[in-house]
Amino acid sequence: MKGPQAPSMSLISPFPIFIQKQAQTKRQKVVSEFQQLRQLLEEQERLQLAQLEKLDEEIVRIQNENVSKQTKHISHLSELISEMEGKGQESASEFLQDVRSTLSRWEKGKFQQPEEISPELEEQVSDFSQKTLPLLEALRKFEGT
Repeated sequence: MKGPQAPSMSLISPFPIFIQKQAQTKRQKVVSEFQQLRQLLEEQERLQLAQLEKLDEEIVRIQNENVSKQTKHISHLSELISEMEGKGQESASEFLQDVRSTLSRWEKGKFQQPEEISPELEEQVSDFSQKTLPLLEALRKFEGT
């Protein structure tokens, strides 16, 4: 007489069903958490890019104002130079009188230093690199696992 027969492998799973359900639940949780992370990162990316765009616009505005001021200053100097060249043909006493008048007008339109980038603007730019440091650290930790 033969002993009890071993159950067929096709009927019995090598792992209990509850372990398979746990794995499936973990898988769904991982997918959900990564989807949340992607959404968070995408939102942060949009926010930071919008802020950088505003900073870029402010920097361009300041640069354009500086170019405009410099152009006006150069134009003013060119006019004074042309005027002085024209007066160079006059007698010495008339020329010296005109030089005083020209210097007086030059003093009124004296060169102004270009507007510098404000410390606040520089700080805002540097803050962006500080904001991304935690993301980079988290990425490195994740890559290390």
